[in-house]
Amino acid sequence: MTTQDSRAACPADHVGILALEVYFPAQYVDQAALEVFDGVSHGKYTVGLGQAAMAFCSEQEDVVSMSMTAVQRLLEKYDIDPRSIGRLEVGTESAVDRSKSVKTFLMALFEESGNHDIEGVDSINACYGGTAALFNAVNWVESRAWDGRLAIVVASDIAMYSAGPARPSGGCGAVAMLVGPNAPLALERQVSASYMENAYDFYKPCGLYPLIDGRRSVMCYLMALDKCYATLCRKHRQQHVHSAAASAVRTADNGHAHREREPAGTDSQSAQGSVLHSGPSMQSSKGMPHPLSHCTPDPGGIFSEESYTDRELEKAALQASAAVFEQKVAPSTLLATQCGNLYTGSLYAGLASLVNAKGSQLAGRRILMFSYGSGIAAGMFIIRAREVPGKFGLANIQAKGDLEARLAARTSVQPAQFVSTLHTLEQRYSTCGYQPAASPTPLLPGTYFLRAVDDQYRRSYGMMPPA
Repeated sequence: MTTQDSRAACPADHVGILALEVYFPAQYVDQAALEVFDGVSHGKYTVGLGQAAMAFCSEQEDVVSMSMTAVQRLLEKYDIDPRSIGRLEVGTESAVDRSKSVKTFLMALFEESGNHDIEGVDSINACYGGTAALFNAVNWVESRAWDGRLAIVVASDIAMYSAGPARPSGGCGAVAMLVGPNAPLALERQVSASYMENAYDFYKPCGLYPLIDGRRSVMCYLMALDKCYATLCRKHRQQHVHSAAASAVRTADNGHAHREREPAGTDSQSAQGSVLHSGPSMQSSKGMPHPLSHCTPDPGGIFSEESYTDRELEKAALQASAAVFEQKVAPSTLLATQCGNLYTGSLYAGLASLVNAKGSQLAGRRILMFSYGSGIAAGMFIIRAREVPGKFGLANIQAKGDLEARLAARTSVQPAQFVSTLHTLEQRYSTCGYQPAASPTPLLPGTYFLRAVDDQYRRSYGMMPPA
């Protein structure tokens, strides 16, 4: 079948996520144990941050190896021919080189198939990079440039912080998503919202660790959420007005009534699920009261700056929205609670958690997605869950994800070993000519790992033998 025939046979309707695979390391540090180790009050991490466990990489794993593992497993689990991939995008803020993209490392997975005709590189802006990469892939499939093949989007990161109050909000992982038409998780791109602004709430000008203005970061997150939500609702109302006007014209032309399907509601009451970007798991619960306050928002009525730092108001808002949070947001927080902050992967780990919790029950539901990257780049969009036959069915994605069993199979590492590992990574940062030491926990079968960094900074990777 030619490319043109393939495209004609499979028109680019309902473009979105066909399947997704999440990778996280085999070891984690228990947050309750870390509270004791750090000498902080009981519940500071487990209740205050909403964290039960935090995934972390050993010397043998990095953003490239995690991405390779996620992509390879995606291809294998869903029996995807590597030659059927025409675009590969990566969102990350943990790149190992300031010029060479993570995507280029992933091309090693396509060498055997002989497929080198794959567009796309990396997208970078804090935690928003994964969303930018996803939009690029979806836009490609919906464009005249699409050649009938599928796309893969990878959101992969390692969140590490220097010793201090931010350290327990780290984490790591990678999410690989297969993008194409007739998707069970289709993006409704006709109505979406962005909010972009220059800010220094979180940034990485040098060294291994970021610079953070914690108070400003919370304010920027909530402000961007409010702005995006107001814009999304305004665009939705405009689309509804245009749709009604077009219907009236057709009625006049045809001489009889012609009922138009109204566009999807976007307020927090009509969205049957919400996935909000979450560093610490508690971040999404703090964000949930804001859309609830704007069921019919006026763009001029956005919360004041003081409201973002008013602890009493925050407490009251959390109490008022608790029931809605449990219903619409909590099902998306499994991986955030168990793995911590995945940066670009956080939003899509949330989506994977939601599919894991609901499976085919999501069919017909609309999911409100909010993506935030410090700096600021933020976006809000709608995913429509659909039941499709075959291997891309929601129940099959749920089964292949197998998240609870995989999380339970990890090994808990003592906090002292976790801190020692971070110290080693600090020493290794920007150095060359070494072979990583073995992981504190053996790598699982089929996991890619960093084999060595030679004296020219060239990184080589291997794979543990499959089970």
